[in-house]
Amino acid sequence: MKNNKMLALIVTAILCLSLLSACSQPAQSSAAPAPSAAPASSAAPASSAVEASSAEPEPEPAPEYDEMSFRLAWGGVEGHPNYTGGMAVKDRMAEATDGAITVETFPGAVLGSEAQTFEMNRTNTLEASIVNTSIVVGVLPELGVINLPYLFRDRDHAINVLSGDIGQRLMAGLKDFSIVPLAVWSGATREVATDRPISAYSDFKGLKVRSSSNTVTVSFVESLGAVPISMGWTDVYTSAKTGLINGTETAVTSLYTDHIYEVLPYDINLAYNHGSYTVTASGAWFNSLSDTNQEVILEVFDSVGKNEHYKANEDMHAEVYDNLAEAGATIVEVNDLDAYVAAAEKFYEDMWYPEFTEELIDEIRNIK
Repeated sequence: MKNNKMLALIVTAILCLSLLSACSQPAQSSAAPAPSAAPASSAAPASSAVEASSAEPEPEPAPEYDEMSFRLAWGGVEGHPNYTGGMAVKDRMAEATDGAITVETFPGAVLGSEAQTFEMNRTNTLEASIVNTSIVVGVLPELGVINLPYLFRDRDHAINVLSGDIGQRLMAGLKDFSIVPLAVWSGATREVATDRPISAYSDFKGLKVRSSSNTVTVSFVESLGAVPISMGWTDVYTSAKTGLINGTETAVTSLYTDHIYEVLPYDINLAYNHGSYTVTASGAWFNSLSDTNQEVILEVFDSVGKNEHYKANEDMHAEVYDNLAEAGATIVEVNDLDAYVAAAEKFYEDMWYPEFTEELIDEIRNIK
């Protein structure tokens, strides 16, 4: 009996120890263990990563242009650089806008002289025109500095000045006349054509020489000892033929293309100035356009000025003297150029320095 009780106690102790051992083991979850998170860089297969890195970015959508047309007028006839430039603007504008912007061209002064088309820009009766920059001087006297004789070294110097910071400063006042300058194009070397040979500076004394109406050009003619006669370019041929004038200051290219050599057959090669043309637009018209239309118009005029027009202008200068000689004109080389320069310098001191500061003139001369 006693042995049976002892056996029962031993069995009970063993069972208690077994239960205590089972309770001390960590609990096992029946759920599958959660996988550890993969690094972000390994989320996509390697081939997908290569494809993503090599894919080209989507092209930006082409700008949308408002459909429109505008008129562009100028004075030069076929063969003149402005004719080449104006026609290039028409073609390039259509190409750049896929035909959305159409340019109607009016060459040969059919809408009026340069002074008249410039005024039409101001009054918003004509959208755009190509005018000699000396026309702009009529409303911006401070711009007259560009007409000073012997200021520019050559045509490139002149265009670098006018298309840069100095030109922008000088033309800023155009906004007050509701005019927007679209571009500045290179112009012609300016000389004087006469109805008689000129062998010395003193031979100009008393001659009636046509000039534009701007003050500086008038003063230049006076510095020659001549009598300035202000008139529009379209009146020059008839006035010379009838003897109303004995000569004209002129772009050498226009002397040939407009047949002025027929009535003023002596080209006095003074090369006293290197001109330019300004493409002007009606401020009311231009400012009414969308930003994208404004941008493409400015881009096309600037590009044509640096390419088609510039090349035509340089080509014409390379050929013009031979063409004039073949047509019967006489090219008079100047042997006493110092006398002309000295006379011009006197006008600098007496008149032009008060209007155009020495600092501005020096700044222009130092432009490369």
